[in-house]
Amino acid sequence: MDHAHLRGGAQVLAGAGYLCLRFTCKGLNIGYRIRAFTAVLVGLSAHAQYNAFWVICQSRSMGSRAAAGVALADTSGFVRGVLCLSYPLHPPGQSDKLRTDVFRLGVPTLFLSGTRDPMCPAGSFGEHVGPMGGAAEVCWVEGGDHGVNVPGRTADHVCQEICTAVAAWCNAVCD
Repeated sequence: MDHAHLRGGAQVLAGAGYLCLRFTCKGLNIGYRIRAFTAVLVGLSAHAQYNAFWVICQSRSMGSRAAAGVALADTSGFVRGVLCLSYPLHPPGQSDKLRTDVFRLGVPTLFLSGTRDPMCPAGSFGEHVGPMGGAAEVCWVEGGDHGVNVPGRTADHVCQEICTAVAAWCNAVCD
């Protein structure tokens, strides 16, 4: 939750008039995270003050797996899109253990990762995301690792690039 890209993205989106609900879930169990994420969204949808008709779920790394899990389980249409920052296609050093459930999503999905992310190799990612067709958009940060740190570039500059891509994608999904 305190990752600069998540904070920056929330600030940019809130500044554009989007309601941004941020929370943290520290459990390592993906099922637990999905249940926690779902409970937060149920609470949001029931809260009359916010009048939320739909959401875009955004998270990073393992949290993006949970966001995708919530969207996959959603039958109400409340989840309109998923934004996956540094989606871990496979665990570190275990490229044979692919996490491909996310590619069954039927809602607009933005994958934003660094080209040097060892858990989301740019070369093999395309073959897996391809079946999603127009529902998927992939944005690569050239030279970025799993934390989207880029040698020779400041964290603020990289964060600005990410926030610009996120805002443009959210605006397109919401139109």
